[in-house]
Amino acid sequence: MRTNPLDALNRCARRLDFAALGVVPATAARYGHLLRAWLEAGFADEMRYMEVREQARSHPKFVLENVRSVVVLGLPIEAFTPGRNAGFATLEAGEPIPKGFGEVARFAGTDYHWVFREKLREMLRWFGEWFPEAKSRAVVDTAPLPEREWARRAGLGFVGRNRMLISPRLGSFFLLGEILTTAELPEYREFEESQLEAWERCCQDCGRCLKACPTGAISDKGVDSRRCIACLTIEHHGEIAPDLRRAMGSRLYGCDVCQEVCHHNIGRIPTRSILELSQAAVHPAFARAGEAVARNVRIVQDNQK
Repeated sequence: MRTNPLDALNRCARRLDFAALGVVPATAARYGHLLRAWLEAGFADEMRYMEVREQARSHPKFVLENVRSVVVLGLPIEAFTPGRNAGFATLEAGEPIPKGFGEVARFAGTDYHWVFREKLREMLRWFGEWFPEAKSRAVVDTAPLPEREWARRAGLGFVGRNRMLISPRLGSFFLLGEILTTAELPEYREFEESQLEAWERCCQDCGRCLKACPTGAISDKGVDSRRCIACLTIEHHGEIAPDLRRAMGSRLYGCDVCQEVCHHNIGRIPTRSILELSQAAVHPAFARAGEAVARNVRIVQDNQK
């Protein structure tokens, strides 16, 4: 006799290193107006791709026809180690960054899309065995699916003022992926709506991430990508304003400050990764970054003088 599909799904997810899972019915998205307001405020900077495929984001049926269920999965950054730190040195919290090195965001080092997709392919094989008549599709953050909204609806956590998905159990150092399926699965949430609403109220009263952001990029209107160091060092391809250059300090690629100060991450913060500046241009992690990384190297070198 076969076990409950949710029990089997959970076992499969744990075997593949997923630390969080939720299942909800595929219905219309609820917060498209928030994205439109963010775009109208000019906060997207050079991420113009956020302006397209609005209809696709409005309902998962535009990603998979006849979809009935959305499975949301959380993969901790530790699941990428040791690949994440290939060629990197590590520092514990509070250790100063040596001259000639730059700090790299914790998600970088191995392309998480490839890691995630391989694990999601395994999940799709499971779906094929349990629901042979169903169609299913694996989704990482390159598909037009508002993943943080779906993670919130699936009870994985709440969206903090830094716009990260925060799990009261895991913190925020994990990435999201989804499986859309035409199979009708029973709903499953780790945290109920009332619990998440209570955490959101606490988050609104906190403001640690707003105060800690080196450039003041976080406000009640959202995260301004024109000032966010993570976006400036990765997504922005032009020159960076002098005041923002100084605020970068020794951050070579990305920024984790708003997560480091979050009290949900106390005791859960992965080790920091640093890379010798002379190696940044040839490191495989930045093969597609090109001139942006070269620009970042120059800025960090100037800041370390």
